[in-house]
Amino acid sequence: MIKQFFRKWKLVLPSVLLLFLTACKRAVDNSGNLIEENIIRLSDKWNFSISFDSLIVYPLAQLINFFSQYVGVVGAMAIITVLVRLVTFRSTLQSQVMNQKMQALQPRLMALQEKYKGRTDQQAQMQMYAEQQNLYKKHDIKMSKMLLPTLLQLPVIMALWSSVNRAEAVLNGTFLGNSLFTSPQVGMGEGKIFYFIIFGLVIAVNAVAMLLPQHLAKKKQKRYPNEKAVPQQGKGMMYFMVAMMAWIGLTLSSAMSIYLIISSTLQIGQTLYTDHYMSKNGVRI
Repeated sequence: MIKQFFRKWKLVLPSVLLLFLTACKRAVDNSGNLIEENIIRLSDKWNFSISFDSLIVYPLAQLINFFSQYVGVVGAMAIITVLVRLVTFRSTLQSQVMNQKMQALQPRLMALQEKYKGRTDQQAQMQMYAEQQNLYKKHDIKMSKMLLPTLLQLPVIMALWSSVNRAEAVLNGTFLGNSLFTSPQVGMGEGKIFYFIIFGLVIAVNAVAMLLPQHLAKKKQKRYPNEKAVPQQGKGMMYFMVAMMAWIGLTLSSAMSIYLIISSTLQIGQTLYTDHYMSKNGVRI
């Protein structure tokens, strides 16, 4: 039951995230024209209110505007993305460790379900639940540390996305002489090599970020051949996520593509660190 819940949650989450991002305020309409009132400028006064825009999006956008004066737009986006990752790093690490433990425990949970297969009476179900809880307690698996950090981080990640989309420095910025407002789709149509490189990097870096956990799991299986293989997430969902990121990277501004590259590169580093952390601390089931 718990396994099915997390499987459904992982399938639904990308769609929820995409819908939320689509609903966020944008500085550009469907025709590609700027929506002046949605642009966040360094000279703007902070109209404080208890809202997502005022509390999270506005400060992040202004930090990008501020740092862009000294390190350029891409440098500013990198700094802010790194800062956000650092703030959420501890909770993310805990969540990833719990998730790895949970996946490694799946063979034992499946054996437990097989043990009580066909026994639908209340007493048997209570016994199975008690044995499951004992397994979680024995291996220090806490569901709150697996799910809550991700849910708490989502508003910050979405705010960072929205701030990149609305900061004036990004909308007017250039990188290597190329407009960050122009989408790779338009830039490639004009035959500019810069946009081909950016789009290619979006696909490549996101593909590595998505497939790296499975690669590390296979390496671990070779290192410990006597252990049961850990069930892996379906590749279909991974391919869907890469395709979704590619579509976003193609149709939105190249600034968003660069943000995706920075964010996914940091995700790769975090995945490698988590794997190293678990190996160093002997986090195995």
